[in-house]
Amino acid sequence: MMWPSTSVHFRKGGFTLIEIMLVVIIIGILASMVIANFGGMSTEARNTRAQADLGQLRMQLGLFEQRYGHYPTEEEGGLMALLERPSSIDEADWRRFGDNEPVDPWGNTYIYLVGNRRINPDRDFNIYSLGPNGQDDGMAGDDVK
Repeated sequence: MMWPSTSVHFRKGGFTLIEIMLVVIIIGILASMVIANFGGMSTEARNTRAQADLGQLRMQLGLFEQRYGHYPTEEEGGLMALLERPSSIDEADWRRFGDNEPVDPWGNTYIYLVGNRRINPDRDFNIYSLGPNGQDDGMAGDDVK
């Protein structure tokens, strides 16, 4: 009678160097894709916030115009006239129209053009953000309007 061979070869537990390198490469590729997507979302989120800020500023400017009969002029401080009383408005009649300084998500002051400085003459005023590049493209390029 023959006995089966008792020499059984067992593979030791663990991974080979190739398997470990493959997993590290896959994780690196996935991580770079996630980071790239978050970078784009940040820019998109800032653009969305700038558009929301601009909508709020337009509303505040409209309220200013209804109360005082004109939009704030450069002499009155432009957008700051929504927050601080211009000398042209009587203190008893003054009403504050905003809470925050008009700064866009990139840290730049929103551009407010009124009177003969408007880019689009069909509107009573122009208001926009310089956008991600911080350069005044005249309401074109990456400017948020």
